Amino acid sequence: MQRISGSLDDGRITFGESKGVTGAMAIDPVCGMQVERGRAGAVAAYHDRTYFFCSESCKAKFDADPEAYVKDEAEPEAER
Repeated sequence: MQRISGSLDDGRITFGESKGVTGAMAIDPVCGMQVERGRAGAVAAYHDRTYFFCSESCKAKFDADPEAYVKDEAEPEAER
């Protein structure tokens, strides 16, 4: 299986496949939990990127201050 991913330590979305997982995975930028994109508890768009959350609670924290969760990110890559 091929896996393409961003850094797991900086809250970036991780794309790819894993054994036993049915969809691409993402990392919740608020809590760091791995979330299956197709089953995310909530989704938000910010600065032309899509963020996936484990719950509405994490999304609410992100919505209140998105820069607190994305400020350390590098410039967007082509496939984001």
